[in-house]
Amino acid sequence: MNRVGSGKLSSSVSATTAFELDRSSPVPLYRQIEHQFRIAIHEGRLRPGARLPGIRTLAHDLGIARVTVATAYEQLVAEGYLESRVGSGTRVAADSPDSRPLVALPAAPLKLARSRRRLDLRPGAAPVDGVPGGFPAAAWEDRLRAAWRDVSTAMTPAPTGAADLRAALSLYLDATRGTRTEPGRIVVGGGPRVLVAALVSALDRENRSDRIPVLGLLSPADPEVRRLARRSGAVTLDIPLERAALHAAAGVLLVEDDRSALLRLAGPPPPALQGSLAIGRLALLGDLDPLVVPGVSLGWLALPGSLAEAVATAVADLDGAPSAVEQHALAGWIADGGLDRRARRLRHALIGRRTALEGALRAELGEVATLERAGGRPLVTIQLVPRDIIRAGIVGAARAAGVTIASPDADGRLPIGFASLPEDALVDAARRLGRAIDALDPGARRRPRSPDPVQGSSIVRRLFPRQLTDRDEPRGPGSESRCLRPSRLDSLGQALVGRRGPAARP
Repeated sequence: MNRVGSGKLSSSVSATTAFELDRSSPVPLYRQIEHQFRIAIHEGRLRPGARLPGIRTLAHDLGIARVTVATAYEQLVAEGYLESRVGSGTRVAADSPDSRPLVALPAAPLKLARSRRRLDLRPGAAPVDGVPGGFPAAAWEDRLRAAWRDVSTAMTPAPTGAADLRAALSLYLDATRGTRTEPGRIVVGGGPRVLVAALVSALDRENRSDRIPVLGLLSPADPEVRRLARRSGAVTLDIPLERAALHAAAGVLLVEDDRSALLRLAGPPPPALQGSLAIGRLALLGDLDPLVVPGVSLGWLALPGSLAEAVATAVADLDGAPSAVEQHALAGWIADGGLDRRARRLRHALIGRRTALEGALRAELGEVATLERAGGRPLVTIQLVPRDIIRAGIVGAARAAGVTIASPDADGRLPIGFASLPEDALVDAARRLGRAIDALDPGARRRPRSPDPVQGSSIVRRLFPRQLTDRDEPRGPGSESRCLRPSRLDSLGQALVGRRGPAARP
């Protein structure tokens, strides 16, 4: 064997990792590099997070062309072994497929995949080409600069948040969400994690540790809020909207999650229940989505008067107050309509991406998948049929095809996010998902779906009507939506609910 550059790699990787390249082999050099990296990862000599030498450095050490090393790196990134980010180099992936059986080095050259780019379809994935719809970075920078000048000569904001931001939020929520808020009853914090923990802490202090705090999460309850509340020591109840007034009258603190209202992609959101509930206590949770203003983590709670001061104290104890500069900048941005303009442009871009993804999924998956929209969140849900595809390991098959997806839920539904990729990449990702399904079940996409006996029964359909989606919106001024609205409470609830709308101003 003619060893080429068999010296050790640079100090970026383990000192036990050495390369032996055989120029006389029919296997291309880039294939040999790929195989030896896979061996090192499977044997644990290269651990997750280990930094690899740069392309120029490794090519120099091995005495080969840089394009050879670059080709090997790109293929390993596409397979999920490595991850490459601008500014941080190439590292071993945190979720590298080290449990996958190692394939022996081929005796003949193999054709490389046409596209080596790994596509991330997980909900909440970071955008690869900037936030959708662009972002007015120059205008936001001017806001931050002006806010910094103001903050440097002003007093420290109150524990509840900057006064101008709370005033702007109060006017904005009353005008757009039909709430009845007061600036003094709004608490600003560093996102839902801080605010939910502070709310539970305030309830615990209010109960003097005699009772476990109870939060009534209005439907649809976000699993993230439920998890945060329970982690903080509270008991949560999922409460349908038509029974909200009954629980409020019983003394349960209701929590209305309003975070998806700003980016709702399916028609105008229903007004917030906070504006009409006339009995009991209700906390309205909102936040600034990272897609709206990148890099800013900020949320708010509109609270009953008896809780605002206690929650603000808990936020201060958790050191969860956002930057004063960001608070003042956001206040001016909301006041001059910048938030509305940004939200409209972002919604337009996300609807375009959703349309491209849904069309590609229907074309590529056909009868294998049923698509469901997620209302205000930028994701769609796929229900694969048959579910054996899920049990066979769709996550691993998708990873092998160059797509990163989230794990299916208990019902076999697969959440697909579309905010992180442009439209052409979403179409490519749908093709790769089709190839992943073919790898698990080659005939699944060509096999006609058998009729569901439950859905085929007219009696059952009358007893159990289909689940409503965001397509079931009223189509005319005289039509009535079948979707549940906060104003459609039961007969007892109607007696406990006041008139919706902003409170009268003096």
